[in-house]
Amino acid sequence: DLFTDITEAFSTFLGISLTTTFCLQIPYFLYTIWSFLVPSFLNSERKIFTFFTLLFLGVYSLSLSLTIFYVFPKVLEFFLTFQLQNSEIHIQCEPKISSFTSFFWKTFFLTQGICQIPFWIFLGLYFRYLDVSFFFKSRKFFYFFLLSFSAFVVPPDFFLQFFFSIFFICFFEITLWSALLFQKYREKFSNFSTQHEKNLSMKRKKF
Repeated sequence: DLFTDITEAFSTFLGISLTTTFCLQIPYFLYTIWSFLVPSFLNSERKIFTFFTLLFLGVYSLSLSLTIFYVFPKVLEFFLTFQLQNSEIHIQCEPKISSFTSFFWKTFFLTQGICQIPFWIFLGLYFRYLDVSFFFKSRKFFYFFLLSFSAFVVPPDFFLQFFFSIFFICFFEITLWSALLFQKYREKFSNFSTQHEKNLSMKRKKF
């Protein structure tokens, strides 16, 4: 890597430090909120809040691991294959520090946005903004969208395209069936709460 501006290296390292600190502080920040709010919740509310906290941290850790250990190295390896060195033409990649780090964070935030989709789906199911039957009925449309999204976002390499297509489909199916189980649990819990409230009201009327 190289830099062409006097302050570029300093500002880049400063940006890396701030962004990395923010990303590493997210789990601690969520734990602080969880520790503050959970004691005031009922047992059922505590379970739901803990579930969503762990779900967010799980997909956050997944996206961070995917970006560092697979997505970014593979994407970088693909673009570096366009280097050309022969007796007539010499094309070599010498990226600036700021361009390299900016590319990494763009890859990370894109992966983060994709991996956070299950969290928002489960949140929508919990507040009844979504219904899991819609995803089952529109499964073909979602498959087409995922394959198209993979074709546009992933570099045009056969193995990368194949891997990410399979990954998106498996990720969608796991989210779908997990959402179905979650919705059934939500309905069961809602029926139990309603019955419990009726029993309490009947007891109050007797007294």
